[in-house]
Amino acid sequence: MKKAILFLAIAVFSLHLFSCKTEPKKAVDTKTEQEVVVEEKEELVEENQHADREPTDDEISEYGIIKNIEDAQYPMFILTVEFPERQTKVDFNLNVETISQTAAHLVSLQGKYATIYYTDTSENILMDIYFNGNTLYGEDAPAVNDSYKNITGVLSGAEKETAGDLPSTVYITAANGEKMAFKEFITTEIVAKNEKTVTAYYYMNYNQTITYLKKSED
Repeated sequence: MKKAILFLAIAVFSLHLFSCKTEPKKAVDTKTEQEVVVEEKEELVEENQHADREPTDDEISEYGIIKNIEDAQYPMFILTVEFPERQTKVDFNLNVETISQTAAHLVSLQGKYATIYYTDTSENILMDIYFNGNTLYGEDAPAVNDSYKNITGVLSGAEKETAGDLPSTVYITAANGEKMAFKEFITTEIVAKNEKTVTAYYYMNYNQTITYLKKSED
C-alpha cells in the first residue's frame, strides 16, 4: 500500500515537472511589433510637425503656398513657393532629413499654405569689369550678354593683387549709395582702376535652403 502511494506521488510530481518544462512559449508576432513601431514613429512625426519655434538670426521667415515639389534625388527636394501678396514664386532647396517631416508628409503639403524658415547664401558672380568701355579681363573676358545684370559705380577693396588661392572681396558703390560685394581674383589691371568708376557685369547664383517647414492650420 505504501509502495503504491509512493509510486502515485512520484508519478504526479513527474507529470507536474514535465508540464512545466514543456509549456509552450508565447509566440512573438514580429509583424505586429513592426506595425507598432511604425505607428509610434508616425505619431512622433505628427507631434514634431506641430513643434513651433522661432527663426534663428540666420533664418528668414516667410509664409506662402507650396506650389510644386520636385524630387532632386533623395533626400534633396526643390520646393516652389508662391507668395500671392508679392505675386512672385521662388525655388528653395530642401534636405528632407533636416526637418521633422517625412517625404510622404512633404508631398501632402503641395497646394497648401505653410510657414517656412530658410537661409540665403546667394551671391553675385562677377563676370567682367569694364572701364571706359574696355574690359579689364583682356583675352579672358567672357562675351557679355543681355542675361547679365550690371552696376556702375566706384570700385573699392582692390588695393592689391590676390596673393592666395582664395578670391578677394571687391566692392562697387553706385551713385545712389547701393553697394555690392563680389568675390574676385584681383589682377594688376583691376588694382590700377581701384577708386575709379567702373561697370561690373554679373549674375546671381541663388542658394536658398529651407530649414523649417510647418503647414498652416487654417
